[in-house]
This record gives sequence, structure tokens and C-alpha cells, in this order.
Amino acid sequence: MPKKTSNSNYKRLEILGVLLCAVSLFIIVSLLGHDPSEELAISPNAQINNPMGILGVLVSHILIKLGFGYISLILPLLGFYWGWVFFSKKDFEGPLRVSFYTMLLMSLLSLSVGVFSIYFSFGISKFHYSGVLSGLVADFFLDMFSIYGCLIFLGASYIMLLRAYFDLDLHKPFLIIKQKILMAI
Repeated sequence: MPKKTSNSNYKRLEILGVLLCAVSLFIIVSLLGHDPSEELAISPNAQINNPMGILGVLVSHILIKLGFGYISLILPLLGFYWGWVFFSKKDFEGPLRVSFYTMLLMSLLSLSVGVFSIYFSFGISKFHYSGVLSGLVADFFLDMFSIYGCLIFLGASYIMLLRAYFDLDLHKPFLIIKQKILMAI
């Protein structure tokens, strides 16, 4: 008796969805249990405060300290979302679009946190909230453009991101204002 390929594919997607949700939940708890004073060390004398143990320390160290800072909490939320997409057997086109723009938003938010935390000297170190990756990019932008250029760049980036995701027409309000001015004259 031949196996049904579509049924076995659905089972695989369900298993992948559950696994992705479980891994994402592990990462969320690891990030929420992040202790900035914990250093990544495998030693019997190392005191670990992360609820997910040494692997939780590793995950939070990579994502928060070295990556995108506290904004990296978006990554496991996206993973949980994709787990649900796989589990519920939804079409991938919509979630791909949402994931792409969410990743861009995460990068932009992390860069914004980096710019403001470096410029206003928030936190223990320059990259405490933004992570090293975003902090270095933010530091580079501050050196190249100053705070005013960074604000212009960040503002324009947020506008472009909103315009692209929601497919907004940014020119239409200007036409309406122009028409009202011409009618008033």
C-alpha cells in the first residue's frame, strides 16, 4: 500500500512546528533570564543564574551581548510564529513578508538603541543595550554622520519601512494639502 506523501509532509510540518515553538520558547526564557554580569565560562565554579543553564547563558550572550541587544527578543518570537505557521499548515507567502519586515525593524530598532545609548552614554558600557554588532554600526554612523545625520537617516529608514510594509502613498497627503491651499486662494 503506497504512502500518502501529502499526509506525511503535513506530519513533518507539524513536528517541525512543535520543535520550532519549543526551541523558540527555550530562547525566549534564556533571553529573559539574561544576567549581564554572567560571563560565558564552562567551569565547575561558575555561578549560573540563567534559568536555562549554561546553554541559556550561551544563547543570551550571543544574541544580547554580541548581536542585536535586547531587541533580539524579536528573533525567538519570529521563530514561535513560524512554528505556528508550520503547525497550522498555512501558506508561507504572508509569513515570509512579515518575517522580512520584522527583521528589518529589529535591525533598525537595535541601531536606534545603539545610537541613543552611545550618544547619551546610557548603560554600563557603550554597547550594553544594543549589543556589539549594532553598537559598532551605530558608533560608525555617529562618527560619520554625527547625531543629526543619524537622526535623519533613522527617521527616513522608519518612514521607508512603514511605507513599504503598509504600501502607503506618501505623496497623496501633499496633493490633498496643495489642493486645499489652491481652493482657499
